[in-house]
Amino acid sequence: GVRGLANLTPIKEKEVLLIGSALDDAMAGAVYRTLDCMVSRMGVQSFNVAFYLAPDGDAAEDWTGFPVVVRIVDRGDVSNRVADFGAMELYASSVVSSDPFAVAKCMRQAVSAPEVVEG
Repeated sequence: GVRGLANLTPIKEKEVLLIGSALDDAMAGAVYRTLDCMVSRMGVQSFNVAFYLAPDGDAAEDWTGFPVVVRIVDRGDVSNRVADFGAMELYASSVVSSDPFAVAKCMRQAVSAPEVVEG
């Protein structure tokens, strides 16, 4: 299964993490439902999606059981040039004005799976 959470210490607006055991149909559906919720219910216009996976092929370390982690963040209002994810978040302090609990509540209402939890 896939679990999701609204990050309580987001690096950018409306940060959501999805964690699953495989890059499969369940994860694809969770990513779709999360993005659909963010766009249609939260007004997100532009976003970044990153997939963290175990290395493909031979590795010196044992990656058995490493989960698939998907990180989704709102890039901000596309009409506001200073709202985009950029140097402020990378080199200084993050600028976040959205309430992670409101993000979690919206996700919980919109998404039946994955289960979105606060934490």
